[in-house]
Amino acid sequence: MKKKVNQVNISSDYLYPVFDPTQFPGTVNKMVTKIKSFQKKHKIDAIAFTGTSGSAVAYPLSYKLKIPLICIRKEKTNHTHYKYEGRYNASTYIIVDDFISTGATIKKIKKQVREISRQSKLIGIFLYNASMFDPGHSYKDFNTTIYCV
Repeated sequence: MKKKVNQVNISSDYLYPVFDPTQFPGTVNKMVTKIKSFQKKHKIDAIAFTGTSGSAVAYPLSYKLKIPLICIRKEKTNHTHYKYEGRYNASTYIIVDDFISTGATIKKIKKQVREISRQSKLIGIFLYNASMFDPGHSYKDFNTTIYCV
């Protein structure tokens, strides 16, 4: 008897590493490896994220690395009146997302985290869809290192 193979139909180009069940575990595991290596030199108190592209990897990363989350809500599309939820007293945090195009999402997360806690410091940005990263832009204003997975 032949085994039935499920075909994966995905309607998102940039979120393919998240929605493709054959790629997702590898994407998460690569990020875990990269962040664990980073943790050897830096203390991480929280993982900050926003939107579908951030949350898709933030939750499994939090679980596997035992690092609390800071969820930055998108305006007008959330189910609560809170702008953010999660760890309020993180002294250091990283951001996880898919890629950087204009830098607006990273700036928004930094601004919202600063509202939560003035002493919080962004110490790294981890991107899981490095193929979408735009190397032509300068992101020096983030004052942190960007890690492509």
